[in-house]
Amino acid sequence: MKRFMSTWDTFGISKSGVIFRAVARGVFCAIVLCGGCSNNGIGTVVGEGKAPLEPSEPPNILATATSSGSVKISWQSVSMATGYNLYRSTNKDAGYSKVGKTTSTEYTNTGLSSGTIYYYKATAYNNGGESPMSSYTSVTTIPGIPLNVTATAVSSSDITVRWFSVYGATGYKVYRWTKTDRSDASERTTSDTSYVDIGLTAGAIYYYSVSAYNGSGEGSPSPPINGKPRPFPPSNISATATSDGNITVRWSSVNDVAGYTVYRNQVAAYGDDYKPIFTTTDTAYTNVGLLPGTIYYYRVSAYNSGGESLLSPYDSAMTVPAVPSNVSVIAASTDNITIGWPLVSGAIGYKVYRDSIANGLYTEITTVSSTSYTDIGLTSGATYYYRISAYNNSGESLKSQHIQAATIPAVPLDVSATETYNSNVIVRWSSVYGATGYKVYRGTSDDDYNSVYTVKGTSYTDTGLILGVTYYYRVSAVNSGGESSLSNYVSAMPYLEYTFGTLTDSRDGKTYNTVKIGNNKTWMVENLNYKIISNSWCYNNDESMCDEYGRLYNWTVAKNNACPNGWHLPSNLDWADLTKTVGGTGIYGDGGTAATKLKSGAGWDQYFDIPNGTDDFGFSALPAGYSNYIGGGSFSVGTIGYWWTNTEGDDGNAYYRSMKYNSENVSQNVNDKRFGMSVRCVQE
Repeated sequence: MKRFMSTWDTFGISKSGVIFRAVARGVFCAIVLCGGCSNNGIGTVVGEGKAPLEPSEPPNILATATSSGSVKISWQSVSMATGYNLYRSTNKDAGYSKVGKTTSTEYTNTGLSSGTIYYYKATAYNNGGESPMSSYTSVTTIPGIPLNVTATAVSSSDITVRWFSVYGATGYKVYRWTKTDRSDASERTTSDTSYVDIGLTAGAIYYYSVSAYNGSGEGSPSPPINGKPRPFPPSNISATATSDGNITVRWSSVNDVAGYTVYRNQVAAYGDDYKPIFTTTDTAYTNVGLLPGTIYYYRVSAYNSGGESLLSPYDSAMTVPAVPSNVSVIAASTDNITIGWPLVSGAIGYKVYRDSIANGLYTEITTVSSTSYTDIGLTSGATYYYRISAYNNSGESLKSQHIQAATIPAVPLDVSATETYNSNVIVRWSSVYGATGYKVYRGTSDDDYNSVYTVKGTSYTDTGLILGVTYYYRVSAVNSGGESSLSNYVSAMPYLEYTFGTLTDSRDGKTYNTVKIGNNKTWMVENLNYKIISNSWCYNNDESMCDEYGRLYNWTVAKNNACPNGWHLPSNLDWADLTKTVGGTGIYGDGGTAATKLKSGAGWDQYFDIPNGTDDFGFSALPAGYSNYIGGGSFSVGTIGYWWTNTEGDDGNAYYRSMKYNSENVSQNVNDKRFGMSVRCVQE
């Protein structure tokens, strides 16, 4: 017997003595009292009695995990047991609950949590009852399948495999293969939830599966995933500036890539300032819209399904400078042109192009580092066209818009000045190559040119000049380049064409000299001396004065009776035409110096610096004075000459013209018609 009986169940007396039945842990015993027993009259019989005994607890219980959700429990069989009950807990000391029953000596418990420790006890039972619980056994279920497994390329030769932690796992197995039959599969173990697979081939596809394990075994592997190492970074990066202000970046192709990303930086060759600017499947990219004369740095990456490579080594390029703007002509002479332009950022020099037509081919004539250039040895008066480009070590910009420039024309030659009548001078010169016009300078001396006239042709008629004055002329040629030097001077004195004649008065047979000045009427150049008895006088009633100065008439006689047939007393406007022709100014010619040209050269008193008459046209005006209306008094001979006009002022007055010894103009005024004044008749 395994243990002593501890409870007596019942007893009875048999024929051979008293029989006691005791049940202890499923052992059925009978004790017999007899005199012939060897142990003091007590004998023991083991065997069936009237009722079975309960079995003992199962020995050697053992639990083994069979999967992440099942456990197999086994034990040794128990005598007299008709079956077994299995109890489970997650606490070895308490909380056991029945999870199954079986007649076998093993039991599979399913529906468990993966990676979890469980405690088991077993009992045996028969009709006599259920044994006590066995000692416990424990087991941890196999871990579950790792979830969220990823394979991420970290370089062109490394892939990092990651997964979520699996409950109850003490480690993981990472499987890798590249062939579909997995004949090249390999295994790595780790206690971490990631694994870096190194030394891989860039662009190749790798397959991964991960399982979790613990002391109970290895769980099922995760579904396969694939990963591809990042590509190698592109090599042979080159950045080249183009003449239109762009930069073209090129690189060598990389195997097994989906495309490339171009990065750019303006700060430095390396650093964190590179920013992606373009993605392409080509191996070249032209970066447009850049700042002229600026350095740009470039790096390129390759990418595929595995990710993006590291950035390539850098290359840099400086954009060509901007096109020079605002090109202008600074100066020009007869054989050179200086052009200039503003400084262009990033330029180390400039190229100057020239042509003879605006839309020509333009030939480079020089390279300069400054912002101006003087083109020498040119043809005077010629037009040239220029275009400028800027350049640096990266190349040359486009050419600027053309600018037109011309050398200054040569000095006009063969200049001449010819005087004509009617106060004109004609200035002529030879045509100058390249001149678009000419300037005629005029002065009254060679060092005082106070008037300038611009003309298109090669002659100029200077009008309205003062007779008897010498005028000096110099001529320059002009064009868009500027103005030439002045020519040598020429001079001329304008004159009026005038014609002398005579007039014989049929009334008394006297003959008078006449003159026609320019386009004026024909005038008597002597004072009338026709004797009329009443209202005409000789100065101081001296007949010899009439022979020298002519007679003095009152206005009524002068107008109606004095002049011979075919002649008449001139109007105020007739006088105005005459005086303006010979230098008078104003509406009536009563300004200017007309009197000096009309006065006789003798007979006038001298007044300080007022010149005596020059009598340029033989008009011979004399200072005959005047007489009052009584006819008895005469005045001012030698100092003033008075001449009636036929223009009436009012009933008692009429206009007259006068010349004075102390003035150079022919003035006008009104006076009493009864006064005596001289008469000059004009032909009708």
